[in-house]
Amino acid sequence: MSATDPAGSTATAPTAGAAAVAAVGGQPSSFGQRGATVWFTGLSGAGKSTVAEAVRQRLAETGRRAYLLDGDRLRAGLNADLGFDPASRCENVRRVAEVARLVADAGLIALVSVIAPYGAGRARARTLHEQDGLAFREVWVSTALSECERRDPKGLYARARSGELAGMTGIDAPYEPPVAADLELPGRLSVHEGAERVLELIEPLTAPSAGVTPGSIGMGMPEGGRSDSGPAVAHDRPVLTNGPNTMVLRPPAEGDAEILQEMLGEPEVARWWGLWDAARVAREMVGSGQGWVIVLDGRVAGWVEASVETDPDYEHVGLDITLARQWRGQGHGPAALTLLMRHFRALGHHRFTIDPAVENVEAIRAYSSLGFAPVGVMRAYERGPDGRWRDGLLMDLLAEDLDGDPKDLAALGSLPT
Repeated sequence: MSATDPAGSTATAPTAGAAAVAAVGGQPSSFGQRGATVWFTGLSGAGKSTVAEAVRQRLAETGRRAYLLDGDRLRAGLNADLGFDPASRCENVRRVAEVARLVADAGLIALVSVIAPYGAGRARARTLHEQDGLAFREVWVSTALSECERRDPKGLYARARSGELAGMTGIDAPYEPPVAADLELPGRLSVHEGAERVLELIEPLTAPSAGVTPGSIGMGMPEGGRSDSGPAVAHDRPVLTNGPNTMVLRPPAEGDAEILQEMLGEPEVARWWGLWDAARVAREMVGSGQGWVIVLDGRVAGWVEASVETDPDYEHVGLDITLARQWRGQGHGPAALTLLMRHFRALGHHRFTIDPAVENVEAIRAYSSLGFAPVGVMRAYERGPDGRWRDGLLMDLLAEDLDGDPKDLAALGSLPT
């Protein structure tokens, strides 16, 4: 079945085979997620951009990367040369579809908010994605014309009714409602309710851990921790969240190395790290295959790492954490370590170690609050920025009490973040 748009071209409806190709989206990207496009269509004033922005914010809270392609902004830039006659409307949608495809192909979630009045143009956008194996979902924000006119945020309907503005979609220009949208959002829904429904729709397509099972989660590095010769091959790591997503631990993504490099150069952080080459260490962090980026309030706040040591005499998970200056001393470090320990407990690990500098009293107190206890001193294990070698304190936590019952690590999650 096909449809012809006012520009004269024909778009073919997606076949079952094409839909199957895009059923789970493209390959996982360097962002640790699958790219996809969610196309919001509806009348002017229906609430497309408002819901799309709410979805973008929620995705950011869970460490997923999305980009909002708003029709008004695109009209002011990329498509500033186009009018509102039928042919120009079709070209507008074609260009937006091409941009969305590139965004999705790069591994981001493209949130498109464009009226796209003709069914053929929307079908062509879907086909463009599916032929590249990219997921495409059409969301119809079906707010009634009467409600859109009542809202009239830009005053366009009033101008159209007065005869000042011609070619207004829904007044004297057609809008073809979707006949098989992937999701319909009636106008009675709140922004929060609409965003939740969209997130449920796209969760299977874009989840950072899609296709990863506990048995397939790699630990990353060989025995002994990070290699100084360069990054190891990264493995899939699940996204870990604290409570209502106030804290997110996610796999590293493009651009994180630069943020971490700047963080490692902060005097308060470098004081404990003793870094000579922050850029190299940041690259190794991102490529190590055993670390997570800490995200707080949608911002990269630090790095937490775990290396599995398989020495039969002392099997344990070695932990390490770095927080940016503005997040230190607020309980975020213990909370991030708790998330990580919960994860590795589920994988069957029971002993954890961490090794702050002996003089880092602040960190030692924080780790003690989690139940870590000193077990030994490592002499001259780290050289500070002043060139002086410092001792490290090896701290150990066995997640079982003397009777062999696991400690309640979940209770540690109540620590303030």
